[in-house]
Amino acid sequence: MPHPSGAALASAVPVTVLCVPADAEVEAAILSEGGWLGGATSGSVLIEATTGTPQVVERVAEACRPKGIDVLDAPVSGGARGAREGTLTFIVGGEDAVLDRCRPMLEVMGKTIFHVGPVGSGKAMKLINQIMLGFNTLGACEAIVLAKKAGVDLSKVLEVVSKSSGQSFTMDYRLPQFIMKGDFSPGFRTSLLIKDMGLALEMGRAMDMPLLLTGMVMEAFRASAGMGNDDLDASAAAKWLGEMTGVSFP
Repeated sequence: MPHPSGAALASAVPVTVLCVPADAEVEAAILSEGGWLGGATSGSVLIEATTGTPQVVERVAEACRPKGIDVLDAPVSGGARGAREGTLTFIVGGEDAVLDRCRPMLEVMGKTIFHVGPVGSGKAMKLINQIMLGFNTLGACEAIVLAKKAGVDLSKVLEVVSKSSGQSFTMDYRLPQFIMKGDFSPGFRTSLLIKDMGLALEMGRAMDMPLLLTGMVMEAFRASAGMGNDDLDASAAAKWLGEMTGVSFP
C-alpha cells in the first residue's frame, strides 16, 4: 500500500526496509522533514539495505537511538536476479537481538545472512566486496579480450580457469552469461559499480587511507561508461577493451 510520505509509512508498520541509490537518498528518506524518522515510534526497526558509507548509516542509527528505534545496517549482494528469485545475500551490522527479530523477514528475500558486527560494519563489508568485484571484473575482461585476440577458445578459457588459480565468480558467471553471448544487458550496471567504488574511495578518505588501485579501476570503468556502456552490465568493459584492439563479441 503506498503512503504519502516516509513519516506516514513509519507510523503504519513496525519494520521498514530501505534500499535507495546511495548516501544522499538515505539521509533524505530518513532524516529530512516528513522523512521516515518523523513518523517512527519506539520499538520500530529500520533495515537499511542501501550500499553506502558506514558514516551515514552510523549517523542515522545515532538519530534513531533516542527514540528507541533500532537500525540494522544490511546491504545486499546478488543483483537483480537475486532480488527476483529471493536469493539475495544480506551483510548485516547491528545487534544480535534485532537481527533475530528480523531474520524471518530477511529470509523471505535472501538465502544467506552474514552478521559481521555493529552498525556500520555491514556497509564497510559491502564496499570491500565491491572493490573486489571491480578488480575481478576488469581483470577478467582484460584477460578475455587477450584470449580472443590470441584466438583461444573462450569455452576452454572458462573450463581451465574455473579449475585454476585465476578462478573467480566474475569469470564463472559473466563470461558465459554476458561476454560470450555479446549481450551486455544488465546484470549489474556499470554506473552502479562506479557509484559503489566511489563510495569505497569516500570510506578510504574518511579513514585517511589511500586506495590507489581502487581509483585506477574505477577510472577504467568510467572510461567504459563514457563509450556508451553506462547502463550496460559491468562486463561491457570487455566490449570497450575489445573495440580498442579489434576484438568483438560474440
